[in-house]
Amino acid sequence: MSSNHDIKAHVLACLEARIAGLPLPQYTGDSLVGADLCRERLAGVNLSGVDLTDAQLIDADLTGADLTGADLSGADLSGADLTWAKLTGAKLVGATLMGARLVAATLTDANLTDADLLGADLGGSNMTRANLGGANLYTANISEATLVDANLVGACTTGTDFSWTDLTGAKFSEE
Repeated sequence: MSSNHDIKAHVLACLEARIAGLPLPQYTGDSLVGADLCRERLAGVNLSGVDLTDAQLIDADLTGADLTGADLSGADLSGADLTWAKLTGAKLVGATLMGARLVAATLTDANLTDADLLGADLGGSNMTRANLGGANLYTANISEATLVDANLVGACTTGTDFSWTDLTGAKFSEE
């Protein structure tokens, strides 16, 4: 497992690249399975394709982070800020995102099967073709979002705010 020093060095490299107007470097450290990254400032980092299975990211700042294709299965992202994060094709099976902010996040083709999104804010997010089967969306804000062709079979949507959300082709029950 990579040390927190490795991830912090990567964060610094991403910040330097952003300031210089260069592309963000890809994280090249070892696996981050089970890593403790609670309350870390990871805004804008490129963690695409990285294995973060069972990682602890409680209250982490992942604003604008690129997590495309990352595996966050079983990860705890309670209270994390993922505003504008890119999670296209990410695997968040059984992940905990209670109270997380995913405002304007891109979750196209993401797998959130059995994820706990209790009270999460997904306002304005793009969840086209996302799999939310069995997810807990109790009191989540999903207003002004896009859930075109999303799977919500078995999801708990009690108290969920879907106002002004595009649910074209979204599936809420088995046919």
